Amino acid sequence: MKKLLMLFALLSMFALPVTALAQTQTFRDVPTSHFAFDAIHWVSDPENGSFMVGDAGNNFHPGRHINKFEAAQIYAMAAGFRHVTHGLPESERAVFARSFETWLPLLNEMADEYSSWSRTVDREIAFLLYREILTPDDVRNFVTRTDTTEQRAFLTRQQAVAWILRLAGESDAVAAFALPPATPFLDDAQISHVYRRYVYHARDLGIITGDGGYMNPVAHLTRAEMAVVFRNALAEKPENTPDTGQTTAVSGTISSVHLDTHVGITSDAGTNVFPVARTAVVMLDNAQRSVAFLREGMAIAALVDEQGNIISLSARSIEERERVIQGIITDFVPPQSPGGIPMLTIENPYGDSFELRILPATQFVRNNAPLLGLNGLRIGDAITAELYTDSVSRAAALGSTSVVRGRLTEIRITERISEITLELEEGIASYFIRPELFDVYTLRVGMHLSVELDSSEVMYVNFV
Repeated sequence: MKKLLMLFALLSMFALPVTALAQTQTFRDVPTSHFAFDAIHWVSDPENGSFMVGDAGNNFHPGRHINKFEAAQIYAMAAGFRHVTHGLPESERAVFARSFETWLPLLNEMADEYSSWSRTVDREIAFLLYREILTPDDVRNFVTRTDTTEQRAFLTRQQAVAWILRLAGESDAVAAFALPPATPFLDDAQISHVYRRYVYHARDLGIITGDGGYMNPVAHLTRAEMAVVFRNALAEKPENTPDTGQTTAVSGTISSVHLDTHVGITSDAGTNVFPVARTAVVMLDNAQRSVAFLREGMAIAALVDEQGNIISLSARSIEERERVIQGIITDFVPPQSPGGIPMLTIENPYGDSFELRILPATQFVRNNAPLLGLNGLRIGDAITAELYTDSVSRAAALGSTSVVRGRLTEIRITERISEITLELEEGIASYFIRPELFDVYTLRVGMHLSVELDSSEVMYVNFV
């Protein structure tokens, strides 16, 4: 359990460097100077289970992002899944068989829905579902679709945190966790309400860090970062491992960059210049870069060791603070406390979701008419939002009205907004019902309905 609780300590704003040992190069594209060399060597070693391996050309592809199918294979192996069950006790083999049998209907549904569904990972996904490390909603998001284009989704940092806490048996503790009143991450607004308790519980446990820095919740993991995570979590540490010392978090803006070796940071404590360690990992706008890409004025969060050297840093370009997101509204989150800030979730055409703050001065327009607030917006509206940092400054939405007829096949009731699924002539579609507009408890599965819609929200229901 202690090993599992160490997982994803690097899923904060940084991928902490691993000091390479005196080993020969294992993969063609992973030199001994690579920050994750030691970790990649460990996860690919058969003696450690070979959680991750290279391709036929002996390449590991350390910078490639991990999609959810590949991540499921890794997590399943960590949770005890085995492809070859010969020689295992009958009880263990029965678990693998039972898990697959239990979840085969859902897997068949996904394979019928998406042509890009990977059936070769079905047994690992079923095992993770059986162990409640994955949920059915997790699985339904393994593939995203935009019009007629499908894409296998990448695993984000906040999703990875949720998976690992379930793997570590922390689900009950997450459900009971009280969210903090403050927002310690600079990009807190990007943390989805679905994963918020996971992220902050993981932070309290020390699984993720980032005080004064960025969580980067929607950033995708690379294979190298995943290797570091598993090596740090599962490798046995020598008993006499020397103390690496304490680190200090420093955040602010970049005041200067000197010869690609020193970075000046202006913070509440003033301006200080720090040398950058040779093995430091430098992240700029969620991508690994060199110090040469840093510029004055960028927002920065860094970890500094006892000697005053920067060992990891995460920076954001000035352009990142003011940007535009186009997509579809997928959710609203009301204020969590009196005087709190409501949130709006937008999914862009690539399937990435952004949960954004709605400040009192935010300006909204819908169908060319000004709105007093976000109450006039609807789930399913097409929206163009102008952002400053992680808050919406103004937005223009476009909605459309329609009428659909079909048989009610599923009802999901929540306190905030409910969801119904209708079987239509052209397929299956889901729509949303606000409790103040219609009493969803009057509906029953199997009813035939004529539904008046505003975008994806139900305005009126006729029984037919």
